[in-house]
Amino acid sequence: MKINVVAVKSGWILTKIAERIVANAPEGTDMVLGPAMPGGNNFYVDVTNCYQSKMGARDVGLFTHVHANSPGEIKPHWYTLDHIIHMSRLSRRLFEDNAFNMLMKKAPVNKTVHSCKMPGEVPEGFEYKKPTIGVFQRGQYEGKGFNMMRRFARHPEAADFNWVFAGNGWEPIVTDLHRKTNAIDLGDDELIWPEEYKGLYDLVDYVLVPSKWEGGPMGLLEAASLGKPIIAARVGWVGSEMPVDHMFRPGDEGELGSILKDIVRNRKKARKIVENLSYENYAKHVVNCFERIR
Repeated sequence: MKINVVAVKSGWILTKIAERIVANAPEGTDMVLGPAMPGGNNFYVDVTNCYQSKMGARDVGLFTHVHANSPGEIKPHWYTLDHIIHMSRLSRRLFEDNAFNMLMKKAPVNKTVHSCKMPGEVPEGFEYKKPTIGVFQRGQYEGKGFNMMRRFARHPEAADFNWVFAGNGWEPIVTDLHRKTNAIDLGDDELIWPEEYKGLYDLVDYVLVPSKWEGGPMGLLEAASLGKPIIAARVGWVGSEMPVDHMFRPGDEGELGSILKDIVRNRKKARKIVENLSYENYAKHVVNCFERIR
């Protein structure tokens, strides 16, 4: 099968998408960049800029978005395409919901097939980085959440993060965590306050207050001053004087685990989607659209 890939000339990203689709054409398919061919197989990248009227035996187009998300911006002649591959479900819904309006206006609406497929792929080097949690208070004592953290270190959610502990008394917990993930343990006598503490805050994505009872804690002020997202037990200033991003019942490692699971869930889901993206798969989808029309 030969497919003419009609690419926009003024849009850098769309031009690159077209070039990469052509470069990843499936075996047995001849994809070439060039103008639309009468009676041929034409793939438009994209519809808004490149598709003027029905020309080929099969006309398929990539559609990026509807301007201002307004159905009034959808052109009647776009419905004469045989198949539209939308970048998003939002675009697809707008087209499908607007089809009846086009018929009422007596526009030449074809039985256009719609599908969704994300073009793109991420090059090597864009690796997933575990978020890092910092605990900036002393351990050892029950009131500081030591025993709760010892139990939590065995939970699977603990391995989804890297850890930085700044304060004496966390050594056994750091040892447990280090068996499954990266964990740093720095005692009070190893750090100069406030300069070196500030550097540690810069390393973390979240600050955790695991205490079971507290007057403050003072680290809460530092985290809030830096705008770091805070995960904290409902103690001291937490939730009253100081709003935080995530709260759990003091000593409840199960609730803490649920919070951390929620934090990484969407990160992992998005990462999985990106891992499965490739221009090779997109080019195969394009070819399948043409074959279904045939």
